[in-house]
Amino acid sequence: MRSPIIKVCGVRTDDVVVASIEAGATHLGLNFVTRSRRRVDLDAAIRLAQKARSLRSDIKLVAVVCDQTQERIEALIAAGVADILQLHGDEPPSEVSHWLARGVPTIKAVGLAPGEGDDALVPYLPWLRNDQGPTASMFDLLIDAKVGGRSGGTGTRIDLERVTAICASSPVIVAGGLNSQNVGDVIVSARPLGVDAASAAEDDGGEPSADRAAAFASRAKSAFD
Repeated sequence: MRSPIIKVCGVRTDDVVVASIEAGATHLGLNFVTRSRRRVDLDAAIRLAQKARSLRSDIKLVAVVCDQTQERIEALIAAGVADILQLHGDEPPSEVSHWLARGVPTIKAVGLAPGEGDDALVPYLPWLRNDQGPTASMFDLLIDAKVGGRSGGTGTRIDLERVTAICASSPVIVAGGLNSQNVGDVIVSARPLGVDAASAAEDDGGEPSADRAAAFASRAKSAFD
C-alpha cells in the first residue's frame, strides 16, 4: 500500500519550505505556469529545491507546468527541480505517455466543473488500474475544481460527495479549496491517495504563509495517520 501524499503547492519562500516539511508534507510543488501569480523562475526553484533536500532527502519536488513545450520541461528535469512532473493544462494522454516512457513520474491534473460528468477522467483510468504496464506505477491523477475554464489554483472547494465517489474506485490526489479546517474531513470521508493545496499556504492577501502551510500539512498528516 502506498504512503499518502501531502502536497503543498506554489511554494515560493524558504520559510514555507521549512514549515511544510517539518509539519509532514511529502511533496512540494514548484509552479512554472507563466500566467500564475505563484510562478517561480528557475534560479529561485533551484534554491528552494536545495533548501528542501537539505532538510529531507526524500522530499519530492513537483514541477507544475501548463501546456509547456517538451524542451522547456526537459530543462526543468535537467536542473533538478522536477522529481515529478505535474501536467496542469490541456495536455492529451499522449503527453502523459511520453513522459512516463522517459521514466519521469507524472501527475495529470484534471479539473471537474459542477454539473459536468467525469468523462475527463476516463482516458487516465487505465493507468490507475495498472492496465498500462510498468509505467502505471509512475502515474497519479489529481482532481481539482474547475471554475471559469480554470482547472485549479482558484481556491474553490471541490464537491466532497463527488470526490468520495471517485475515490471509492480510483486512487486519486484531491485538490480544490482544501485548507487546515476542511482537509481532515476530506481525508476521513473520501480516503484519497493524497491531498494538495496552494491557497492553504497563503495568508488572506495571497502572500506565502509558513504558519498556514504547516497547519495544512499537520492536519493532513494527522488525518491520514
